[in-house]
Amino acid sequence: MRLVIDANIANSAGSSDVPTSLNSRECLNAVREHEHVAVFTQQLMEEWREHASLISRQWWRSMAARRRIENVEGAEFVIHLDRACACLAEDKWKEDLRKDFHLVRSALAGDQTILSNEKNPPGYLSIAARTVRILSSLHYGNPAAEGDPCIEWVRAGARPEGTRRIDGRSENRAAEG
Repeated sequence: MRLVIDANIANSAGSSDVPTSLNSRECLNAVREHEHVAVFTQQLMEEWREHASLISRQWWRSMAARRRIENVEGAEFVIHLDRACACLAEDKWKEDLRKDFHLVRSALAGDQTILSNEKNPPGYLSIAARTVRILSSLHYGNPAAEGDPCIEWVRAGARPEGTRRIDGRSENRAAEG
């Protein structure tokens, strides 16, 4: 699978045994072990460079040596940003969506999956996905909050699952609506 990995995972994946650090580190290891490809916009690559821990930098070099890092801008998906923001009531949500839309673009250009330590998933993205249908194809994993279930899901292939849909709907309910 081609997965988007938010810079907050790179920042958290340190050598500590604190759960957020341990789970972020194990998630990166699961991505590497399962032979996933990590997809990044240029902006996300820069965020990684700025925030990555030593362990995350080593992981990056290992993935790059295996040719499993891809630059995927997803520029064709920018057209959905204004519509997504228009359906949000709070200015803060619009600001947050604009700030993180590079993750969405990469995910839409990849295999529709984002790994992040943000809330599971951010509420504003769930709301926008109900209006902008293409966003409802996105799936989400949060190693910091979920721990082993997220890590095992990545190890098992990170295939789309109804419980991981960004819009909070199951696959069957989405087919009905």
